[in-house]
Amino acid sequence: MNNQWNQMPSNMPPQQRPPMPPNMPPRQGKMPRPELSPEDKKQADKLCIISMILMFAPMVVIFLKNIILGLLFDAGKEEFYYNIASSYVLGSILTFLMAGCGIAALVLMILVRVKYPQSVFGKVLMWLYIALAILVVVFIAVTIITCGLAFISCVRNCPG
Repeated sequence: MNNQWNQMPSNMPPQQRPPMPPNMPPRQGKMPRPELSPEDKKQADKLCIISMILMFAPMVVIFLKNIILGLLFDAGKEEFYYNIASSYVLGSILTFLMAGCGIAALVLMILVRVKYPQSVFGKVLMWLYIALAILVVVFIAVTIITCGLAFISCVRNCPG
């Protein structure tokens, strides 16, 4: 009877289906997963720390770059400041560094969540990245709205 139930076509109407076999246990909820071993926990934590470094280190580098360029500008090195600040190469390199490190950090976090789903650090990191993504989207939306309002205000105040 069990074999007959497994070989039925999926589009068979319920009236024609045979009754469920009596030895089939009812479906339970999720099966409990085994706890992480200490080696797996260390590996998951190590991957999470690398992911955090990859996510936040480029932001620190860009912040320090801006501080250094500001100090050079205050020291009277305007010529040097404008040469560096107007350099699209430096800005492009830092942008690609930040984007690449962010993608690598997300990939590592996903790897931890898939390979070590019981890792608490991995879960916290996932929710941290989700909150960060939401904040970025809100910041972009507020910036777009603010720029639109400033543009409308400027256009309305133009003579003519």
